[in-house]
Amino acid sequence: MNSRPHCSARSRSDERPSGSTNIVESVFAQGALHPIVSDHRVMADTSPIFFWRETHPRWGWLSQWYECEFEHDGIVYVTAEMWMMISKAKLFKDEDSVQKMLRTRSPKEHQALGRKVANYDAKIWNQYKEHIVEKGNYLKFTKSKDENMKRKLLETNDRELVEASPVDRIWGVGYSEKDAESNRRDWGQNLLGRAITRARITIKEDERDLDKSMSIWIG
Repeated sequence: MNSRPHCSARSRSDERPSGSTNIVESVFAQGALHPIVSDHRVMADTSPIFFWRETHPRWGWLSQWYECEFEHDGIVYVTAEMWMMISKAKLFKDEDSVQKMLRTRSPKEHQALGRKVANYDAKIWNQYKEHIVEKGNYLKFTKSKDENMKRKLLETNDRELVEASPVDRIWGVGYSEKDAESNRRDWGQNLLGRAITRARITIKEDERDLDKSMSIWIG
């Protein structure tokens, strides 16, 4: 049972002399004071996203080997890896390898065939490879049969994308997800992470241009 004394129903204003004003209400009315409002805004997550294998429970969809069909120029690509290796074969005019790649859905086989492309020239490949992979990821995230792909990429906002491959210092950083952050100063080139980042920037620009066009059209 509550033993606290009962409060009188009479308000404090009833105790003021006649004609007195409520000073607090008056000051608020003049805009001199404002109620204190708690700021519950959540800071955006700016931590790096470490991805590698397509089986990763959260970030597997960033992998080159993640199955995500998209079509370009009449060819259906199963993965971004397939795009990369067919583009490599086309660059060196190796039609035989292109046809072999088209007969399989396996990214492992695509990679193996890509390593055997005829007429290969490292200097030429190094000149074009990043653009090829960037375009492949742009298509992956904009032309995919899975309509959620673009949304998922855009939801990463401006977070750093890092291929945490412990065995690749060219397309990845040469460290696993567990060891990458503590060895940042010794990272490899992370070309894949950078290519996907550039594709993300282009997609964001596309979205802004679309919004602008829609606003002009709607008036």
